[in-house]
Amino acid sequence: QAHPYSPITPLKSLEDLGSQYSVPTFSSIDDLLAAGVELDGLLVCTTHASHFEVGMKGLSAGLHIMMEKPMTTDVDEARKLAAAAAKSGQTLMVNNTANWRSQ
Repeated sequence: QAHPYSPITPLKSLEDLGSQYSVPTFSSIDDLLAAGVELDGLLVCTTHASHFEVGMKGLSAGLHIMMEKPMTTDVDEARKLAAAAAKSGQTLMVNNTANWRSQ
């Protein structure tokens, strides 16, 4: 049931979304990478604190990365992630579209 003060409706489960869109679902980046799904890149829109781990695993798997902001929650992790991307030759992009909207 929708919240009476919000237009947001309850979220569907991962299983329900997979069924609705006829796509495989995974509970972790490790499960996705182990499944052998052919990917060119990875869109990282997970909890902010997990961006570094997910991004590094994606780069290690040879994937291009598009990451929502913030890049990480730690400056040293951000530097390590950028260095890993540069070394790998993969593209690492951080989506900062909110910077281009009027506030």
